[in-house]
Parts: sequence; C-alpha cells; structure tokens
Amino acid sequence: MGVVRDLQSAVAGARGARRGSLIFTVRAGLVLAALVPPLAGLLLFARDGRRGYRLVRRCARAVVRLSGVRVTVDGLQHVPTGTHAMFVSNHSSLADAAILLAALPLDFRFVANHVFAGYPLLGAAIRAASYHIVDRGSWRSRAECGRSMVDALRAGQSLLVFPEGTTSNVDGLLPFRSGAFRAAVSSGASVVPIAITGTRDLLPPDRLWLAPVPVRIEVLPPVTPSSAGGREAVTALRETVAAAIRRRLDLQQ
Repeated sequence: MGVVRDLQSAVAGARGARRGSLIFTVRAGLVLAALVPPLAGLLLFARDGRRGYRLVRRCARAVVRLSGVRVTVDGLQHVPTGTHAMFVSNHSSLADAAILLAALPLDFRFVANHVFAGYPLLGAAIRAASYHIVDRGSWRSRAECGRSMVDALRAGQSLLVFPEGTTSNVDGLLPFRSGAFRAAVSSGASVVPIAITGTRDLLPPDRLWLAPVPVRIEVLPPVTPSSAGGREAVTALRETVAAAIRRRLDLQQ
C-alpha cells in the first residue's frame, strides 16, 4: 500500500508541475528581468559577432541555472570531433533555443525565424546567437538563407536549425522543411539529430504559468548525406533524420 501511495503521490506531483507553478514562474521572470535588459545593452557595444555570441551563451546558462531548470544531456559522444556539422532539433517551445544554447557544449549558430528576432530585448539576443535570420514567408529570404547556410558549413561553422520552422501546440513533429538538408547535401556536412523533451510543459503555449519540469536533450548518431546529391538525396536525408527524432520522442514521452 505504501508503494501505491508513493506512486500516486509522484503522479499527482508530476501533474501539478505540468499545470504550472506561481513560485517557479515568478523566479524565472525575475531572472529574465534582471539579466536580459543588461545583455541587450552590452550587445550594443559588442565589437564583433563572436563576442556577442559568447555574451548570449553566458546569459542563457545563467538564466537556466538561476531559474532552477533541470536539464540533462545524453549522447554527446555522437558529436563529430574536429569538424563542423548541421544540427537539427525538434521545436516544441520558445524555450528550446535558450536551453540548447545553455546546455550543449558545442560551437554552433542558429538559423532563426525573423518573427522571433524582432522581439523587444530578446530579439537582440536571438540575432547575436544566429548566423542568419530567415523570413520563411519570403522565397528570396529562404533562397538567401540556403546560400548562407552552405557558405557557413563550407567555412567550418556548425549550425543548428529547427526544420519544423515553428512551434506547435500538439505533440509530435510538424513536417520538416528541406532547407537545412539541402545545405548539408550541398556542403557534404553530416547532420546530427537532436531530440528535446520537456520544454512544452516547461513553457506551455496556452497557459501563463511556467512548470518546473525536467528537460532532456538527446544527441543522436550523425547521418551522412549521400554523395550522389540531388533532390533524392535531400529527401532521403530529411526523412531519415525526421524518423530518428520521432523515434526518440516516442520513447521519451
């Protein structure tokens, strides 16, 4: 009976955490209010992109630590050593980018949506941590972004892309867009899938309160694009990576 009561208590606690916590929300809000405005000011005086990126990464780590967000990272042994890569992750919350930036000990830049980059204060941090800002509603912007990603990868810069293009209010993956995979095929860069869970409950899209739930990041084995190139290679790479992430999400949920 004691085991049953303990299990019921744990389940009730998890449900309560998913509903949100006023204390956790206030704590996170105070941390953001204390750190983000000074960061935006410092970024105005950052002399180069590398310095701005370091400032944003330190701020992201401080926000995660001081807010009390619990993050675990598995699979770092799958990250290619001594070379660059295209990292792609599922995208279920606005918190994804900050947590990935804070938790992954990797040198990468984001390809970010122009909508998020336009946010007051936070937009400055997003722009500083991004290699390219893309307007997904503009074919010119998408084409320019594609060329920019290829140039970055060929120059040895690792990138992180959310190929769903936006967040969703439902479980599961939205269809993956092809841009990141086309750039990987064109440059010959390996694609490293990343599965992140917990962030949708941490920052629910339909509620005011944040929830103190654990976040898990799992880095999956890299996928090498076909040397044959062409549309078939892009499609195969995209579907292989999407299937790998989907399998991990099904196991973790």
